[in-house]
Amino acid sequence: MALNSTISPSNTKTNLSMRTFIATLAICVALFSCSKEINLPPQSQSAATVSNSGEKLHPQVSFKVSTPQTIYLSQVRNTIQSDSFFVSEGNVHLSKMSFKLTGSPNLVNPGFYVNGGQVKTIITYSNDSIFVEIRKPITFAPGGYNYILQAKTIGESGATFSISLVSAVIKDDKGRKVEVLNLPQVGNDFILN
Repeated sequence: MALNSTISPSNTKTNLSMRTFIATLAICVALFSCSKEINLPPQSQSAATVSNSGEKLHPQVSFKVSTPQTIYLSQVRNTIQSDSFFVSEGNVHLSKMSFKLTGSPNLVNPGFYVNGGQVKTIITYSNDSIFVEIRKPITFAPGGYNYILQAKTIGESGATFSISLVSAVIKDDKGRKVEVLNLPQVGNDFILN
């Protein structure tokens, strides 16, 4: 006895809807897995992020750019250089500053101050230069500071001179020189009364 295999219209609809469901499910799974892969960061990018975050920034010292002025001095102890600087990205150590003089002032008993406190220094003065050598290097944490160089000024009335900062020896915690910005400083012009 032969069997007739006939497909009824209801079986065709069931098979077609089943195939459609499976195809739709397969497409959804494929799209979901593709979107997962797209959202994952590339391996090289995550490695670069880690190495960049591990790098330590190097300290910098920026001196303020001052507008020069003409100042009249009495023949007593005077401030002959005063300015400010800003430390960023880590501790630094100041050990020496050099100033250039124009003119021939007679400077007696110079002193060096940072944020109002006198610093123990060896100050050497010749005809055209002043060298301020700090006996024990000063450590500066990030932030703003000011310095003052003072001396008794003696000379003939009307004598003029100027002074400017031309170098500063500043190092980081590892003894490397740090980047110093805005040097040399243009100094004030002084006239003795």
